[in-house]
Amino acid sequence: MLKVLFTASVYNLDTEESFHGWVDPQWSMFQLRSEDTDVRAFEVETEAEALELIESYIGAADSFDGETYYAADSRMNNETGENWSYAAHIRS
Repeated sequence: MLKVLFTASVYNLDTEESFHGWVDPQWSMFQLRSEDTDVRAFEVETEAEALELIESYIGAADSFDGETYYAADSRMNNETGENWSYAAHIRS
């Protein structure tokens, strides 16, 4: 059984501040949590299922370091003007 969790790095263009945290994509892609226990860990059987899940939430991966997939594209939160970059982490 594999677990998939999501994180985001947020950059505020106006204040030049950066924030990092955990994201529950079924709740909101634009809300950070401080602990991984505060978000849903998706359980899948295979790495192929994990990749399909990851792409469904954050799009195509730009790179993979053996445990973490980094999204190729960031998203702009139109309400706040923040730029959100996502990553997905696979744990066994």
